[in-house]
Amino acid sequence: MTTTKSVFGVIFCILVVAAGLTLAFHCRINMTNSMPRGLYREVNAPLKKGALVEVCLPVSIAKLGLERHYIHPGNCPGQAEPLLKQVAGLTGDEIELQQGYVAINGKRWPNSATLYADENQRIMPSIARGNYTLRQSEVWLMGLRDPRSWDSRYYGAIDQQHIKSTVEPLLTW
Repeated sequence: MTTTKSVFGVIFCILVVAAGLTLAFHCRINMTNSMPRGLYREVNAPLKKGALVEVCLPVSIAKLGLERHYIHPGNCPGQAEPLLKQVAGLTGDEIELQQGYVAINGKRWPNSATLYADENQRIMPSIARGNYTLRQSEVWLMGLRDPRSWDSRYYGAIDQQHIKSTVEPLLTW
């Protein structure tokens, strides 16, 4: 029993130190499938297409994500975790949203088919299929890896005010 307590004590200490270091150096650990898992750090970079960002979703979107366990609790408004996504579109970009793909300015985004139902067979919320032009201060966000990413395919464009920072990977696996 003492050995088990010691192991848990060591693990707890490592987690506390890791949490402290991530806060001190403006780092974030990503454990979701939307982006490569790993350690990311905040950078002072302009918002542009292709940038990786940390975003707090609007409360109404975050609420559904929390209810369905697409996202976890965290420190964003609505008590949701911040997410890491890639900026796929900015003001003026043309978005074509179809069941089988998302195209941005005519170029199809990989792994972008929208799902009809989630892994628990619940109908996925979605915005209407069709063509959109992003308005002033709107961004279209996509996950990089997981075709099931909770991103703009399901909730549409969001205002740039929800972006907390741009980030870059430090160590991913």
